[in-house]
Amino acid sequence: MLTWKTLQRIKAMASSSSNLNPYELLEVSSGFQFLTDQGKAYLVYTTEAEGYFPEGTLFAAHTFMFGFRPLRDSQRSLEEMVSPSQTSPTARAMEFDPRVSDTIVSFIQELFKDKRTVLLYVCDQTDGRQHVRAKLFDIWFHQYRVKKIIKVPIANTPSVYACMLFSSDNPYKGEIEDCLPEMIEKISYYLN
Repeated sequence: MLTWKTLQRIKAMASSSSNLNPYELLEVSSGFQFLTDQGKAYLVYTTEAEGYFPEGTLFAAHTFMFGFRPLRDSQRSLEEMVSPSQTSPTARAMEFDPRVSDTIVSFIQELFKDKRTVLLYVCDQTDGRQHVRAKLFDIWFHQYRVKKIIKVPIANTPSVYACMLFSSDNPYKGEIEDCLPEMIEKISYYLN
């Protein structure tokens, strides 16, 4: 779980970054919330993910599940976030908010300041649009030119899409790579 100290580092990093313009994060019991200029509220959170990995692995203690979700009904669909050019210019100006992705990316960048961090994310399946969410994460990964972060799909089926992210400088990189086949099998079994 992230602490107030981590939030302060996220704020400091965000204010010093000329490329990102994230929203201010407010710590709550379930993670961090932010409110967009359009009045839409989001929750960004991590939970421990040690149980997904083979017992005795050194990196397991540094693993987290990552997630974010709107806290209220959103006027913007996932498809519009992925392909904002398909909506009218007026609707696009009102609905597409690049600061949302800036906020998520800033949050993740702060987590990876600890090179031992391993993040897992599973695209929400409740509404059947996990493929759109997966596409959005891929777009963000390329748009922000994430460097030194390795992204490994650990489940890629029509019903489940999940990835693991870790630093190319992770001191446990070899152990992570050696465990990948077992982890993919275990996580795929668990998620299906």
